[in-house]
Amino acid sequence: MKNKMKPFLLITLIFILVSSQLSASQNPIEIGKKLLYADSIKNSDPEKAIQLAMVIMDTCAKRGYDSLWIRGAIMLGHIYTENGDYQKSVDILNQSIELAQSKGLELLSTHALNFLGQYHAKTGSYNTALSYYHQVQKVFEKHNDKRGIMRNSTAIGIAFMYLSNYDTAASLFHYALSVAKEINNVRGQGLINNNLGRLHKRKNEFERAITYLETSIDLLTKSGKLNSVMRSKTLIVEILLAQSKFEEALALAKEAQEGSIKYKDYQNITRTRKALAETYIALGEENKAEILFIKAIEDASKYQVKRNQLDVMIAYAKFLLSNKRNDEAENLIDNGISLAYKINSSESLIELYQLLEEKHEEEGNLVLAYQFSKKNKFIFHFKKKLKL
Repeated sequence: MKNKMKPFLLITLIFILVSSQLSASQNPIEIGKKLLYADSIKNSDPEKAIQLAMVIMDTCAKRGYDSLWIRGAIMLGHIYTENGDYQKSVDILNQSIELAQSKGLELLSTHALNFLGQYHAKTGSYNTALSYYHQVQKVFEKHNDKRGIMRNSTAIGIAFMYLSNYDTAASLFHYALSVAKEINNVRGQGLINNNLGRLHKRKNEFERAITYLETSIDLLTKSGKLNSVMRSKTLIVEILLAQSKFEEALALAKEAQEGSIKYKDYQNITRTRKALAETYIALGEENKAEILFIKAIEDASKYQVKRNQLDVMIAYAKFLLSNKRNDEAENLIDNGISLAYKINSSESLIELYQLLEEKHEEEGNLVLAYQFSKKNKFIFHFKKKLKL
């Protein structure tokens, strides 16, 4: 009972502490500074950022600071989307859009629409995401909001990348990069180079991908965005694994993991643990790999990084199946399917049902294998319909 009370007491203490600090200085400038601080810790400590944003929004509602309330709501929506709490994300973003439109705050409502687009992209509804992004782009261009144009063009590029429309994606990334250079946004340039690296990685153009990722690392280091540096390094690790450069992958994976822990980037911590586990498997050190898989799943569950948790669960299930530990694998896959339905991840569902199909085929359970094959085909065609 004591252990169950600790998170509640901690959240309550944070709420009281922040509330007392805000009551001491409730002018818009000070509240705006606290909102910026909450935004700065949303990756390293999302729970604290959520609590801080809620207290700020409560104060803003009482004081009538509508634009600050909307900014807090948009940030909350972004955190909820990243954590896989999609219903909360949609609810708070729709509230922010409704208030912004009622107050004539067109740019703020547009930023909220952009994050709604991101929600739809993360759940695989790329056609819906693009419809939001195109609305957003028109408003940003109307207001000559260069930063908004840069970020939204990147988001459109990411959607097209996941639709495997690589030429259009590359064109949009390069356009966003030109805008980032025009406004001297070094951080933006670094993040866009990261996306160009991801794009070429998906095309198996590994040397080009590494070039973009190394450029990304240089730019992000200059801008002080050090957690994103580790994300670019993790992508390079995955490329080195694909190239069977296991010793290089091992050294860089350890570096990326240490950096991600240092900068409290919980999303990338789970990804680096997975990459490190897969490296150990390739090097024949399966005991170390299994410890890392288990730790990555624990971390992802603890910090509510649900999409990354699914990726690790799939990799661990494959490991268990390869070692003929079929019952353990099936339990893990069942848990993964429940999580995938919860966060609307059709891509993960397809992989998980494919694993079940292969497991039952190998065991000679052809009826069950056929049933999972039918489910998989249904989800695949449904996903295809959402994308096109």
